[in-house]
Amino acid sequence: MDNIPDYLVLRLNGTSFLDRREEILSIEYNSIFTFAEFKMEACRTLRVKYDPKCRLFDKEGIETFEDDLNMLKSHDVLYLASRGEDFDYSSVLNDYDRKDVLGEGGFGKVYHAVNRETGEDVAIKFMDISHYLTHADQIEEIYREADALQKLNHSHIISLHKAFVQRKEVILIMEYAGGGELKDRVEEMKDMDEIYARFIFQQICSAMSYCHNRGLIHRDLKLENVLFKEKGGMIIKIVDFGIAGVCKPQEKEKTDSGTLSYMPPEVLSGEKLEAGPGIDIWALGVMLYTMIYGKLPFYGDTEDEIINCIIKKKPSFKDKKTISKELKDLLIKVLNKDSDKRLSMFDLQNHKWMEMQDEEILKSIEESKLEQEQEEEKK
Repeated sequence: MDNIPDYLVLRLNGTSFLDRREEILSIEYNSIFTFAEFKMEACRTLRVKYDPKCRLFDKEGIETFEDDLNMLKSHDVLYLASRGEDFDYSSVLNDYDRKDVLGEGGFGKVYHAVNRETGEDVAIKFMDISHYLTHADQIEEIYREADALQKLNHSHIISLHKAFVQRKEVILIMEYAGGGELKDRVEEMKDMDEIYARFIFQQICSAMSYCHNRGLIHRDLKLENVLFKEKGGMIIKIVDFGIAGVCKPQEKEKTDSGTLSYMPPEVLSGEKLEAGPGIDIWALGVMLYTMIYGKLPFYGDTEDEIINCIIKKKPSFKDKKTISKELKDLLIKVLNKDSDKRLSMFDLQNHKWMEMQDEEILKSIEESKLEQEQEEEKK
């Protein structure tokens, strides 16, 4: 072994933070280890019987082989599976102290947790797959969230620290965003002024543009899936790529998932089931309209009424609240029933409303109010 570290931290596979067997393996620089000798020394250090089938894993659960030894650094942690068993991810999970439940979904729960060693706040999502083990499509759907998040690195997308399978659960350890849902913020404020809403909307669009440029669509964009990083703050994080799909040439995939009120007409009518960026663009329009008016643009008392409204009716702008003509133009274009005529992400981000100065927006709102008053006088 070249580049031998001073020492390594050895832990027995499957032990928790509280009952962990941990020893320091000091390595003499004049010692020359074969990989077998290295494993024998690890067993001796942890006082377990040597078994030629024993295995070593790093903190991520990735098995360590002879070629990996040169990459080790002092203080690195290795887990010894003394009987040759697979890595036990409870070793990782038990490093975290679970706090309160952040949310519940169709597949399981999300907890706020704290790393006992570092004090870092994280969110841990437990997804029960016990009822889906015989359905390949549903299992694939569960794994999408981990796969999608691991490919993304954006300031407004929740980051994934670790993802693993433990017994009949998929477990995701993610960045913590404790500021609450955008949905709750909208309900608290009743409606948002254009400048406030635009600041948040621009962040969401930036994140989704990043995704679309990489051939990834979210497919379940909604107010509930946008979190604030901190309470009272205005920095957002997009979460829940659980049904995200990769949209690349020759790799179109069908979609019938998503939340009904945010689904575009072409999907609900069955006209177009291929997953594409237009699905997210429509959802962005629904989100922005709801942020501005405090209510969904398309609604009904039953699913059939909601579907009929989305497919056939135009969004209403006849409200006591007056908006700028630029915002109205943007909403009309992103909520276009014809997906081929709907704004692209590029055109959305470069729309005049997205680039106007705050003072220009306020002036445009006043002009719209004056026009409305003049129209009322003519009646």
